[in-house]
Amino acid sequence: MLRSAGALPLPVPLISTVPVRGSAQALHAVHELSAGTFDWVAFTSAAAVDAVVAINRDNLAEAGIIAPSTHVAAVGHGTAAALAAAGCTVDLVPSGAQSGAALADSWP
Repeated sequence: MLRSAGALPLPVPLISTVPVRGSAQALHAVHELSAGTFDWVAFTSAAAVDAVVAINRDNLAEAGIIAPSTHVAAVGHGTAAALAAAGCTVDLVPSGAQSGAALADSWP
């Protein structure tokens, strides 16, 4: 569409995601998540889901990703789909707008 109007679109990556490796703090948080320490966890992106899954897989392979007692919230349907693909049950996805603000507004 832009080209047909005479524009020359140039893709420019604005965000770079890198794996979290060797972070004691991240490993501790993922361990606590699988141990059921938290009542709720909120994921704000599919990339965050991927990071937690990778840390769990690399370090806690025998533990579940999220304890069954922990409620799971997702900022939107894409994040919820990533959680479902990882075997997690999603308890809360905001209806309407898919944003952090909408998630906060729908928080129980």
